[in-house]
Amino acid sequence: VGAAMNINPLSSIDVGNNPSIEIATHTVTDSEGTITYNSGSRGVGSFNTTYYVYVDDYDSVGGDVTYYATQDVKDLTANSARRFIGRITTTSDG
Repeated sequence: VGAAMNINPLSSIDVGNNPSIEIATHTVTDSEGTITYNSGSRGVGSFNTTYYVYVDDYDSVGGDVTYYATQDVKDLTANSARRFIGRITTTSDG
């Protein structure tokens, strides 16, 4: 099932020598309808590293969710409730 997002919600920042991925509020439209996800952030372990950001939304309700980040693209298909948010390379240190 394909999906369309209203914006690219991902950005990367350096928080006191720790990389973090910021996720802006955004909507996703697919064959099931439109879902709005609230903003959030996810601390990650490495600078200058590509991460795939996703949520597990079993009821397709959006709202407040936990965002996850992985370096392994295969994790995106681990379950049917997984919704891919985007791909981002984290910022450089400093």
